[in-house]
Amino acid sequence: MDTVLHACALATNAYGVFLARFRLDLGSWGFFGRYKFLTNLNQELQTAYFLLCVLIDVLGRVCACDRSESPPAWFASLRRVRNRAFFAVAFPMAIVVAVLFWGIFAMDPEAIFPASLQAVYPPGLNHIQHTLIVLFPLAEIVASRDLHESSFAGDVGVVLVVDLAYSVVVLATRVFD
Repeated sequence: MDTVLHACALATNAYGVFLARFRLDLGSWGFFGRYKFLTNLNQELQTAYFLLCVLIDVLGRVCACDRSESPPAWFASLRRVRNRAFFAVAFPMAIVVAVLFWGIFAMDPEAIFPASLQAVYPPGLNHIQHTLIVLFPLAEIVASRDLHESSFAGDVGVVLVVDLAYSVVVLATRVFD
Protein backbone atom coordinates (compact mmCIF):
# COMPACT_ATOMS: atom_id res chain seq x y z
CA MET A 1 0.00 0.00 0.00
CA ASP A 2 2.79 2.43 0.89
CA THR A 3 4.50 1.94 -2.46
CA VAL A 4 1.31 2.63 -4.42
CA LEU A 5 0.60 5.78 -2.39
CA HIS A 6 4.19 6.98 -2.79
CA ALA A 7 4.23 6.29 -6.54
CA CYS A 8 0.89 8.10 -7.05
CA ALA A 9 2.06 11.07 -4.98
CA LEU A 10 5.39 11.19 -6.84
CA ALA A 11 3.70 11.01 -10.26
CA THR A 12 1.15 13.69 -9.37
CA ASN A 13 3.73 16.06 -7.88
CA ALA A 14 6.20 15.48 -10.72
CA TYR A 15 3.42 16.26 -13.20
CA GLY A 16 2.62 19.44 -11.26
CA VAL A 17 6.28 20.49 -11.35
CA PHE A 18 6.39 19.75 -15.09
CA LEU A 19 3.24 21.82 -15.76
CA ALA A 20 4.43 24.73 -13.62
CA ARG A 21 7.92 24.80 -15.13
CA PHE A 22 7.33 24.05 -18.80
CA ARG A 23 3.68 24.69 -19.62
CA LEU A 24 2.93 27.79 -17.59
CA ASP A 25 4.26 31.03 -19.04
CA LEU A 26 3.72 33.91 -16.65
CA GLY A 27 6.51 36.08 -17.96
CA SER A 28 9.50 37.09 -15.87
CA TRP A 29 9.70 35.61 -12.38
CA GLY A 30 12.23 38.19 -11.18
CA PHE A 31 14.84 37.65 -8.48
CA PHE A 32 14.84 34.08 -7.05
CA GLY A 33 12.48 33.12 -9.84
CA ARG A 34 9.64 30.82 -9.01
CA TYR A 35 11.09 29.93 -5.60
CA LYS A 36 9.91 33.14 -4.03
CA PHE A 37 6.46 31.54 -4.05
CA LEU A 38 6.00 29.03 -1.26
CA THR A 39 3.64 27.03 -3.48
CA ASN A 40 6.38 26.26 -6.01
CA LEU A 41 9.00 25.54 -3.37
CA ASN A 42 6.58 23.22 -1.59
CA GLN A 43 5.70 21.40 -4.82
CA GLU A 44 9.34 20.60 -5.51
CA LEU A 45 10.06 19.60 -1.91
CA GLN A 46 7.04 17.27 -1.93
CA THR A 47 8.29 15.73 -5.18
CA ALA A 48 11.74 15.15 -3.68
CA TYR A 49 10.20 13.71 -0.50
CA PHE A 50 8.01 11.21 -2.36
CA LEU A 51 10.94 10.31 -4.64
CA LEU A 52 12.86 9.41 -1.46
CA CYS A 53 9.87 7.36 -0.28
CA VAL A 54 9.70 5.42 -3.56
CA LEU A 55 13.48 4.85 -3.40
CA ILE A 56 13.17 3.46 0.16
CA ASP A 57 10.23 1.27 -0.87
CA VAL A 58 12.10 -0.17 -3.86
CA LEU A 59 15.35 -0.68 -1.95
CA GLY A 60 13.44 -2.26 0.91
CA ARG A 61 11.89 -4.81 -1.43
CA VAL A 62 15.02 -5.49 -3.49
CA CYS A 63 17.32 -5.87 -0.48
CA ALA A 64 14.62 -7.37 1.78
CA CYS A 65 15.58 -4.63 4.26
CA ASP A 66 11.99 -3.81 5.15
CA ARG A 67 11.29 -7.37 6.26
CA SER A 68 14.39 -7.94 8.37
CA GLU A 69 14.41 -7.48 12.14
CA SER A 70 17.53 -5.30 12.01
CA PRO A 71 17.91 -3.50 8.68
CA PRO A 72 21.37 -2.39 7.55
CA ALA A 73 22.61 0.89 8.99
CA TRP A 74 22.38 2.72 5.65
CA PHE A 75 18.74 1.70 5.24
CA ALA A 76 17.86 2.74 8.77
CA SER A 77 19.58 6.09 8.10
CA LEU A 78 17.51 6.60 4.94
CA ARG A 79 14.35 5.97 6.95
CA ARG A 80 15.44 8.47 9.61
CA VAL A 81 16.10 11.09 6.93
CA ARG A 82 12.69 10.39 5.43
CA ASN A 83 10.96 10.67 8.81
CA ARG A 84 12.77 13.91 9.68
CA ALA A 85 11.97 15.36 6.24
CA PHE A 86 8.31 14.44 6.65
CA PHE A 87 7.69 15.75 10.15
CA ALA A 88 9.93 18.82 9.89
CA VAL A 89 9.38 20.04 6.32
CA ALA A 90 7.01 18.11 4.03
CA PHE A 91 3.95 17.88 6.27
CA PRO A 92 4.11 21.33 7.94
CA MET A 93 4.83 23.12 4.67
CA ALA A 94 1.96 21.32 2.91
CA ILE A 95 -0.44 22.35 5.67
CA VAL A 96 0.74 25.97 5.54
CA VAL A 97 0.41 26.20 1.74
CA ALA A 98 -3.06 24.64 1.65
CA VAL A 99 -4.48 26.53 4.64
CA LEU A 100 -3.08 29.90 3.54
CA PHE A 101 -4.13 29.54 -0.10
CA TRP A 102 -7.67 28.27 0.53
CA GLY A 103 -8.15 30.52 3.56
CA ILE A 104 -7.27 33.65 1.59
CA PHE A 105 -9.18 32.34 -1.43
CA ALA A 106 -12.31 31.88 0.72
CA MET A 107 -12.11 35.49 1.95
CA ASP A 108 -10.99 37.26 -1.24
CA PRO A 109 -10.29 35.17 -4.36
CA GLU A 110 -8.93 38.19 -6.28
CA ALA A 111 -6.23 38.74 -3.64
CA ILE A 112 -4.55 35.39 -4.16
CA PHE A 113 -5.79 34.12 -7.53
CA PRO A 114 -6.84 37.06 -9.76
CA ALA A 115 -9.02 36.52 -12.82
CA SER A 116 -6.09 37.40 -15.10
CA LEU A 117 -4.11 34.51 -13.59
CA GLN A 118 -7.07 32.13 -13.71
CA ALA A 119 -7.24 32.64 -17.47
CA VAL A 120 -3.75 31.14 -18.01
CA TYR A 121 -3.36 28.89 -14.96
CA PRO A 122 -4.70 25.35 -15.49
CA PRO A 123 -7.34 24.46 -12.84
CA GLY A 124 -5.81 21.01 -12.45
CA LEU A 125 -2.44 22.53 -11.57
CA ASN A 126 -4.12 24.78 -9.01
CA HIS A 127 -5.54 21.73 -7.26
CA ILE A 128 -2.31 19.75 -7.54
CA GLN A 129 -0.42 22.62 -5.90
CA HIS A 130 -2.96 23.62 -3.26
CA THR A 131 -5.24 20.64 -2.52
CA LEU A 132 -3.51 17.35 -3.32
CA ILE A 133 -0.32 18.74 -1.80
CA VAL A 134 -1.89 18.25 1.65
CA LEU A 135 -3.96 15.15 0.92
CA PHE A 136 -0.95 12.97 0.07
CA PRO A 137 0.91 13.72 3.34
CA LEU A 138 -2.31 13.11 5.31
CA ALA A 139 -2.73 9.78 3.52
CA GLU A 140 0.92 9.06 4.33
CA ILE A 141 0.20 9.47 8.04
CA VAL A 142 -2.79 7.15 7.87
CA ALA A 143 -1.35 4.49 5.55
CA SER A 144 2.34 4.31 6.39
CA ARG A 145 3.34 1.43 8.61
CA ASP A 146 6.85 2.62 9.39
CA LEU A 147 6.56 6.38 9.63
CA HIS A 148 7.66 7.25 13.15
CA GLU A 149 8.01 10.63 14.69
CA SER A 150 11.57 11.86 14.92
CA SER A 151 12.91 13.98 17.75
CA PHE A 152 10.92 17.12 18.45
CA ALA A 153 14.02 19.28 19.02
CA GLY A 154 15.55 18.18 15.72
CA ASP A 155 12.33 18.82 13.85
CA VAL A 156 11.97 22.29 15.34
CA GLY A 157 15.57 23.04 14.33
CA VAL A 158 14.93 21.99 10.73
CA VAL A 159 11.67 23.99 10.62
CA LEU A 160 13.49 27.08 11.90
CA VAL A 161 16.26 26.72 9.29
CA VAL A 162 13.72 26.28 6.47
CA ASP A 163 11.65 29.24 7.73
CA LEU A 164 14.73 31.42 8.04
CA ALA A 165 15.92 30.49 4.54
CA TYR A 166 12.49 31.27 3.07
CA SER A 167 12.37 34.58 4.97
CA VAL A 168 15.73 35.52 3.42
CA VAL A 169 14.32 34.66 -0.04
CA VAL A 170 11.24 36.83 0.56
CA LEU A 171 13.27 39.76 1.90
CA ALA A 172 15.85 39.51 -0.88
CA THR A 173 13.04 39.44 -3.44
CA ARG A 174 11.59 42.58 -1.88
CA VAL A 175 14.97 44.34 -2.06
CA PHE A 176 16.14 43.18 -5.49
CA ASP A 177 12.88 43.04 -7.47
